[in-house]
Amino acid sequence: MVFANPPAMEKNVRLIDQNLNRSFIRKEKLLNYEDERAEELMNLLDTCDALLDLHAYHEPEGESIPFAICNEDCFEIVKNINVKIVVSKIGDFIKGGTDSYIRLLGKTGMCIEIGALEYPEKFVDLGIEVSYQFLQQFGCVEKKYEYSNIEQTHMEVVRTHKKEAENILFSKQYKTFDEVHAGEVIAVDNGKEIIAENDGYIMFPKPSHPIGVEALVLAKKINI
Repeated sequence: MVFANPPAMEKNVRLIDQNLNRSFIRKEKLLNYEDERAEELMNLLDTCDALLDLHAYHEPEGESIPFAICNEDCFEIVKNINVKIVVSKIGDFIKGGTDSYIRLLGKTGMCIEIGALEYPEKFVDLGIEVSYQFLQQFGCVEKKYEYSNIEQTHMEVVRTHKKEAENILFSKQYKTFDEVHAGEVIAVDNGKEIIAENDGYIMFPKPSHPIGVEALVLAKKINI
């Protein structure tokens, strides 16, 4: 087990210089701490067979929904893990994550968003459970938890929107996995309306993100 960003953890912040989870891209010149740390962790991932990356996401209002981020190559593994939603193809739109990097190596990688970062104490037990359910499938640990048999909903990402202006205004206070409908105005950014092209679901809505960072992600249900 590796703690990805210890200096940020010590300061109780998400990052020191930049988002580590956009930094897993090989670079000729390392510009800051997260670049250097990502380089260290990529060297470690090069020696690994598989990756499980545990995350939390911003959800200050209401209950958050644990979910998995992975692609089709991991569907047989994720069906044994205790999450109700599986989201694929996010790496097609957002680069530099750990799971995207290890897939470039032809290896198995997935991220589990175990809950709201505002309430970390609520999700410790789930984090332990899904870790065992993952590691058990590779024979890395003795079996401690039964595999999940819950019905999973599969979605795939179809669009992201990077924030263009400081004053982006959402039409309402969305939560991750709130439904959106075709033609719905989700937000106004830099004077332009961000409109849902199809029925689907919003993920990671965050108007406070810096300019140039994803302010929202849109996904649709798929059948597998």
